[in-house]
Amino acid sequence: MFKNLIRIAASLFFIYLSTSYSQPAKPESDAIKYDYQIVVDAGSTGTRLHIFKINTSNSKRTIPLIEEIFSSQSNTGIATHINSQREINEHLAYVLNPAQKFCFQSKIPCGNAPFHFLATGGVRILKPSQQKALFNYVQVWLEDNSIFMNIAENRTLTGNEEAELGWLTSFESELRNNKPLGAYFELGGASMQYAYFTKESNEADVQYQIKNKNIYLKVGSWLGFGINEAGTRATNYWHISQSVCFPKGASKDSNFNYPKCFSLFQNYLEVNQNFESHKAMIEKLVAQNAPIKLGASFAYMISDGFKVNQPGKFQEKLKSICNKSWYDIRTSYIDLVSYHQTSLCAHGTFILNLFSALGLPKNYSNYSFNTLSWSRGVIIKNWLAQK
Repeated sequence: MFKNLIRIAASLFFIYLSTSYSQPAKPESDAIKYDYQIVVDAGSTGTRLHIFKINTSNSKRTIPLIEEIFSSQSNTGIATHINSQREINEHLAYVLNPAQKFCFQSKIPCGNAPFHFLATGGVRILKPSQQKALFNYVQVWLEDNSIFMNIAENRTLTGNEEAELGWLTSFESELRNNKPLGAYFELGGASMQYAYFTKESNEADVQYQIKNKNIYLKVGSWLGFGINEAGTRATNYWHISQSVCFPKGASKDSNFNYPKCFSLFQNYLEVNQNFESHKAMIEKLVAQNAPIKLGASFAYMISDGFKVNQPGKFQEKLKSICNKSWYDIRTSYIDLVSYHQTSLCAHGTFILNLFSALGLPKNYSNYSFNTLSWSRGVIIKNWLAQK
């Protein structure tokens, strides 16, 4: 009863602010033209909220036109607060309250918009009982403290789902414009996702139909292969890593040695996964000159961080930089160091191991980098399902 009264009061407050402080209402025809959805990406390294405005006026369109009109984020993963409900509440307030303010001021009907709270690898690592407690905390906070009344999802994404949504986001334009499709790799903090376009239905885990054309995808995820998780596990397991995977001056005995560091991560990957089938899939796509898109930490490290566009160039630059002293590195690459800290060179070496293990070419003309969250894929997937 008390919770219902709070939600009614929040809705009335939303209406009051909308009529008192917002711009004049748009024509009714414009309101019908658009839908709104809210997607929260609760990842291992941060929680990111996105409000999307979706053009639904053309029912013949294969993929709707999607515009992100608001975003907010926290740079810590919600899973790091699992032992404190108070910290989780503060975390949610930090991310969601700015969104509520935006909805009030912009007169966006967020209260009835589908709200998706989806967690990824950082939460998949938690025990089932911890995951259950986390989503209970989220549900209670939304009911007691928010205007969001249409909670469509509040759960952990499977690795396969995350891979599928990432591929849909990355190939959104190609799907809309009937352009060549290919592979997508997303390197998160706790897990790594992959998705391959294939013409063979027997290889596929996921299938769509767009304008009578079948789209087949092979998707998957490796928990423990995220850049932070793999870096921590490998360097904690092999004590020699403290001397060979970190630059000189980062610790007492550190002196970066690329071949030795590479072999440690190579061992970590080979012990945990057989990559032969992946190499075969990639070989076929490369022979077709299909696009290969790289997301999350692949993009942040290679394209944004080191300002290169090929694994071969990335390898050259990483070796050159990591053979410098830690003092020189942290003063010259402030943005990279602020995220990776002393693990920068270990993380870069792990990325190069992934290219080698998967058989991804060192130089390939059809690489591109995607920094968009998989959250757009939620909208696309729901749209395709309705069609």
